[in-house]
Amino acid sequence: MPGEQGWREVPAAGGSVSVSTVQPVAVVRRPGRPPVVASWPDLDLGLRAADFSLHGTRTGAWVVYSPREAEVEDGLAPGWRAAVHIGAEGRVSACVRLEAAVVAGATHHGLWTRRAPAHADQGDSTAPAEDDVRVVRPDGTVHEMHVDRRLAWAFEADGRVHVAVHTGPPRLVEQPMRGFRARTPDGARVDTSGPGRRSVSRSWTQPTAAVPVTEGALPAVWRTHEQQLEPIDDARMIAVMKTVVPRSRAGGPDDPAVSWNPVEMPVDVREACVTAVVQEFAFLASFWTHPSGLTASLSPGMSDPRVDVRGEWPDTRVEVTFRHPLFAEGRVRRTLRVFDTAGRYVPPAYAAVHLFEDLATRVPAAPSDGVDGILDI
Repeated sequence: MPGEQGWREVPAAGGSVSVSTVQPVAVVRRPGRPPVVASWPDLDLGLRAADFSLHGTRTGAWVVYSPREAEVEDGLAPGWRAAVHIGAEGRVSACVRLEAAVVAGATHHGLWTRRAPAHADQGDSTAPAEDDVRVVRPDGTVHEMHVDRRLAWAFEADGRVHVAVHTGPPRLVEQPMRGFRARTPDGARVDTSGPGRRSVSRSWTQPTAAVPVTEGALPAVWRTHEQQLEPIDDARMIAVMKTVVPRSRAGGPDDPAVSWNPVEMPVDVREACVTAVVQEFAFLASFWTHPSGLTASLSPGMSDPRVDVRGEWPDTRVEVTFRHPLFAEGRVRRTLRVFDTAGRYVPPAYAAVHLFEDLATRVPAAPSDGVDGILDI
């Protein structure tokens, strides 16, 4: 996870837990006690760089890592989901691999996961509305529980445990959208709201209800049909959820720093990763095809693109340079790291599209920021 260190912070354990966005380190802060640093540099995430989600409970916080997705998944440098629990005293426990589980949230019981995708039965009102739930406890042991409805979420807020299930099948909702005007690479305008055109947004919705949770151990079979369920008020629940959403803050010079243990990546896999990033930018000059068959860049004025590879693993980077009206004095450059600081592959998902989007804004960088004929964006 290249980049300068920032932090995400979530209420937990009667205080807060902050986790680095790029390193395996956290700081536990509780009123009246000195901050405690926790780290997990040996957590095995495979060969793929990962992003993480953060879940706070009264026992501590869960850090859940998920491998970054590629634009086209080809199995290159695979990774997997894994999680750690950081206790109130800064002890790291439950370093577990989550296989293909979907994380539904966390409570003091543990990290709630479900085996099936949340919308595997979209549009199928005959699909069984049941779930097999695994709750990973802070000590790493697992409680398995069959629920007679599909689990929606689980979290703690305002001193309470909030668990919800879906009480009906998913339903597709279509809403009309106002037309907008777009511009093609050759400068022509396209009006999506012209005669005979109707743009709609499509989304899935599903009724949910809160399940009462009592203190003590969770059951092996949870029969929610036998309980008095309270339909969820979406607006009120969103307001509650916002109180436990992790906050972001910038890093500082006094923040603790812990490096990931380097991974062992075969040379042929390293080379394949570099090739994948280079190929992402192979068609910058011919990204868009006119009906006549002529090709052009998606950014008007882009010309003479070049892709160079610099540095050795794990510091390998791909530098994309080209000429563009944004910087007539020289060349514009976009640099991507191929691997994170541990040597794991960072897929360049839609990196070329993101470059075109930045150029379309015309403000990714000021020409005055150019140095020695190069403008980095």
